[in-house]
Amino acid sequence: MSRKSPPFRVVLVFLLGICLLAADAEAQRRKKIRPKRKSASAGKVLGRVAGFRGWVMRVAMSPDGKTVAAGSDGEVKLINVKSHRVIATLKTRPGMIRALAYSPNGELLAVGGYQSLRLWDPQTRKPVKDLDGHTGQVTSVAFFPGGKRLVSCSTDESVRLWDVASGKELKRIGEFEYPVN
Repeated sequence: MSRKSPPFRVVLVFLLGICLLAADAEAQRRKKIRPKRKSASAGKVLGRVAGFRGWVMRVAMSPDGKTVAAGSDGEVKLINVKSHRVIATLKTRPGMIRALAYSPNGELLAVGGYQSLRLWDPQTRKPVKDLDGHTGQVTSVAFFPGGKRLVSCSTDESVRLWDVASGKELKRIGEFEYPVN
């Protein structure tokens, strides 16, 4: 009689030769599994990145390459790439973070969740502006090259263009037949 191993879910993200490994919360409680950071090339554990409330669903690298933002359930952790340490935790609205993007100059971090798109200042670790309008999960965000505009999409079947300075929706780019990712 063979033993069945318990279900185990892991999200792996390879970013600049570093593998962020985050086990889901249930597996962490059941087996005391701790998220780890490994070198993608050598398989060597470089450090532990613990304390996520669930799966890490999105990551974004700061333009200077010094910080990784990792979005989980209701929070974004800012991780120093050299020290492999969490340098800050941004407490967001409840729900999974499914969209993250740094502005080209690194002065803003766009964080998208359920009916939520918020701009944060990664230096002060404070929210700067809410961009209200989506009625579903925000699934993706991207800054325009100059950093003055932002585009987002959502399960509410819309793509929206935003003015970053005012936080105003400039344009809704069509209503799609299905959710947009």
